[in-house]
Amino acid sequence: MSRPVLVVDDSPTQRTYLVLLLRRAGHDVIQAKSGAEAESVLAEHTPAAILLDWQLPDAEGPDLVRRWSADDRLKWVPVLMVTGHESPEHTREALQAGAVDYLRKPVDEVELEARLSVALRVGALQEELLRQATRDPLTGLLNRRAFFERMGQELERSRRHDQDLTLALLDLDHFKRVNDNHGHLVGDEVLQSFAAHLVATLRTVDIVGRYGGEEFVVLMPEVGPQLASIGLERCRVGMASCPWPEGLQVTFSCGLTTARGGDVERMLQEADAALYRAKAAGRNRLILAA
Repeated sequence: MSRPVLVVDDSPTQRTYLVLLLRRAGHDVIQAKSGAEAESVLAEHTPAAILLDWQLPDAEGPDLVRRWSADDRLKWVPVLMVTGHESPEHTREALQAGAVDYLRKPVDEVELEARLSVALRVGALQEELLRQATRDPLTGLLNRRAFFERMGQELERSRRHDQDLTLALLDLDHFKRVNDNHGHLVGDEVLQSFAAHLVATLRTVDIVGRYGGEEFVVLMPEVGPQLASIGLERCRVGMASCPWPEGLQVTFSCGLTTARGGDVERMLQEADAALYRAKAAGRNRLILAA
């Protein structure tokens, strides 16, 4: 399913007109009538592009673009400024703020679709470059740096909404034996299959990353340790049904901890300590942080 275009305009007439044009061109649309409402929408959604009115009741468009450009999650979302201003100075200000293009009112349907099409192509290219920079090349999961950047954002969200956030640290048991006895190509197959198993078994909102080697990390928003344990236990039990290469039996140990707006390093230390206890207790099990 394609991501929607966000239309931000305080005029009901102008907003309705833009929504009509966009839907006629085949785009899904979400709307906001102020800067504050747009920021609320963006806290929950990452649109494919934003059509932003210059003058809003509570903000000016260029100021919003500067703010969004500083947000790692939003900085690659293309923004097209929509305004009645006609001077070159306004065009320059919009582009310098970070907008990718500029549309003057009344917006022409053909021009809108042409400029938006270019903006979406540029946005897609930037996202692909970002994907290559943030994904582990073997498993396709978030790499370590990207995972912990995302974790910082999720911790802030859990603090803001007073919601649980659970971190799990997973380690494949005796993985060195796989590489030693079957070779690194088989080891890579195991890592890829395990990553795919995690993604397929966990919730779509859960965030999975490769921590390094045979260690993986999972971030589970809005659930405490009991519900998180149910999902991870389902992963652990399901390992037996996975089609592992060379007829291998693969298990993992897991340590997990929960916080509400806690600290990344502290949560990682707690999950790591729980993982150590799981290994010491015989592996192939989940242990909650004390």
